[in-house]
Amino acid sequence: MIRMTGMEAIAYAIEHEIELCKLPDDDEGARDDLDIEEARHIAQYEPSLIYIDIEDDEDDD
Repeated sequence: MIRMTGMEAIAYAIEHEIELCKLPDDDEGARDDLDIEEARHIAQYEPSLIYIDIEDDEDDD
């Protein structure tokens, strides 16, 4: 599993048309249903809160 954060995660989500996740902060708990615009807004002040986990396709043989 690979975790992308901040603008890298947003760019990946745009390319693959998927929603993003957000870690909990002082205002709100964790979420896994952020759209691109909401993620961009949050990333403006705290990019480390935005993330996406993707499967690592490399074999570990």
